Amino acid sequence: MQVGIVIAISGLYTKYSEWMQFEINTAIELGKPIIGIEPLDSHHIPIAVSSHAKEMVGWDPQSIVQAIRKHYKRESRAGKSAGEPVKIFL
Repeated sequence: MQVGIVIAISGLYTKYSEWMQFEINTAIELGKPIIGIEPLDSHHIPIAVSSHAKEMVGWDPQSIVQAIRKHYKRESRAGKSAGEPVKIFL
């Protein structure tokens, strides 16, 4: 399965920082856009997430889906028909 975009849930960064940093670094190396999800309390957003995210959005499905559609890289859809929708799994 190819990945077209990476979602970083910033509220989990403190607990899983090593793994999340690996995911962020891999996304950067592969040129994949990163969407940061702000924690519900929004008091602390890790710089490791916010500094690399194309966009930070709230903990709201509609905002998340809009950001994915906005930043999804078209070249990752190579070989698919132009009318095929982007598949989003939440």
